Amino acid sequence: MRIPGGTVNMVTKKPLPVKRQAVSFTVGSYDAYRVQADFTGPVNAESTLLYRVNVGYENAGSFRDQIFNESVLVAPSVSFLPDEATRVNVDLVYGINNTRLDRGQAVYGTQDLHSTPISFSLSQPSDHHRLKDFVLNASISRQLTDRLSINASYMKFRWDEDLAEHRTSNQFRNDTTMVMLYGERISEEVTDNVTTYVVGDVETGAIRHMAMLGFDYITDWSDGSSWGAVGTEAGVADFILTRPSYIVRRVDTYTPTSSTGYGEGRGEYSTYGIYVQDQMSLGRLKVLVGLRRDEYVDRLNPGEPGETRVVQTALIPRLGVVYGLGSALNLYGNYSAGFEPVAALYNSNPIYGGPFDPERSHMMEIGAKGEFLDQRLTVTAAAYQIVKTNVLASANSSANPDEMRQRGRERARGFEVEVAGNVATNLSLIAHYALNRTIISEDLDESLIGQDKENAPRHLAGAWAKYQIEEGSLAGIGLGAGFHHVASRFTFERANPAAGLDNLILPGYSVFDAALYYTVNNFRIAANLNNLTDQTYWVGGYASNRIFPGAPRSVLVSVGYSF
Repeated sequence: MRIPGGTVNMVTKKPLPVKRQAVSFTVGSYDAYRVQADFTGPVNAESTLLYRVNVGYENAGSFRDQIFNESVLVAPSVSFLPDEATRVNVDLVYGINNTRLDRGQAVYGTQDLHSTPISFSLSQPSDHHRLKDFVLNASISRQLTDRLSINASYMKFRWDEDLAEHRTSNQFRNDTTMVMLYGERISEEVTDNVTTYVVGDVETGAIRHMAMLGFDYITDWSDGSSWGAVGTEAGVADFILTRPSYIVRRVDTYTPTSSTGYGEGRGEYSTYGIYVQDQMSLGRLKVLVGLRRDEYVDRLNPGEPGETRVVQTALIPRLGVVYGLGSALNLYGNYSAGFEPVAALYNSNPIYGGPFDPERSHMMEIGAKGEFLDQRLTVTAAAYQIVKTNVLASANSSANPDEMRQRGRERARGFEVEVAGNVATNLSLIAHYALNRTIISEDLDESLIGQDKENAPRHLAGAWAKYQIEEGSLAGIGLGAGFHHVASRFTFERANPAAGLDNLILPGYSVFDAALYYTVNNFRIAANLNNLTDQTYWVGGYASNRIFPGAPRSVLVSVGYSF
């Protein structure tokens, strides 16, 4: 499968042939603390068997009322290198997370974002969101000859969820009284992924080929049950925005509401993909040509009388060109298509309103990349267009806040530039700017056609500079500073003259951060100050009853020791 902009790979920290250990402890605002450890090295004297173990624990409050997070992560990894041509890796990741699901800040029906504080939450003390996930990744790579190699991998992913939450039902009785929904959900999802590919390095005359032939198989299975209750008729008390109440609710007295969309559902999908690719090099010119065929099989309620089965296929081309204008400047262009099935969890659970078709996309990009200041500074500039169909979006339904729908088509066009590198001996810089216009080009609601996509800013910018003192009595001290800027964005709450509503637009914002580092011997001390000006801002949102504020000023201090 491919998504717009490229593929997504999960890369874990691999074992190293040298012995290294590192531990760190972090404390910060909102009673946050974190402990991490990283141990790696050889198991035997020949260094053919290597290990690595990463462990972490985090416990943190939040600037958001009733929200917290407690998590544990354990990630062991083993590598076996019997010879220079072979490597076998086995990675495990096991995580446990205990939190409450943050559904965002609700504001009064007047669309005044400041009518409630950014700490305002609808979550209740009896709510919980408990997650467990497990990932197994095993891979082998073998250099068969100087010009031929083979790679194979298997990944298994399991995810378990136990959710109980009070949240908005997307209904107001008046501007300050919100009708509440209570929902419980137990779900699990299991994914298996097998990938294998062969790479050959051959020459035909003056042209050098890096050819690849591969196959992958993915199966995703999910199962779950849920129920919900809405409003005082079902025993769920209204939430008064002017007098918030946080008490342990008697959820055992709630009466399930049939119209919530909650229920039971099982789903399963599988994809089979075979692909071929050739990167051809001739002097300063490189051309990449690839073609992939995917078959997608979706089964809802498998093995039951109401089972439904959908089969779809896709041919996904890929084309790329790079031309070097010299040793320091390259021009490039590429085209790729995408085919992304919707997760079985969304298709199987009736609360989401599925089943849904896979999302499809087409991306075109042209750009240039240059190296300057003796290759210490890299500048990249590109223009692009991305077209996506069958886009999953919130239905913003008052009857079912979880309901999704598929939009016909969205189109993004833009330009981006990035500068990164060492502009002076002790000074590094990374800066970027993006001009992006993403519009809704096809939708069942014709009033949306031509409007900006939700939560898609037209302008993005950011920079981070770091200065390191390497000599004198202050050697080891580093200073960092930067900012990120996001322009205004639409939400799913659009103008409705009959209801007296305008477009709910989230304002643009600029957030400034700073950091101080000190390294001495094997110790490293760091202090990060985020949101220096204590800017109030919102990172995204659905509607006036679900917007997501950014964090106010906060501090994180960490101490690390390597040995």
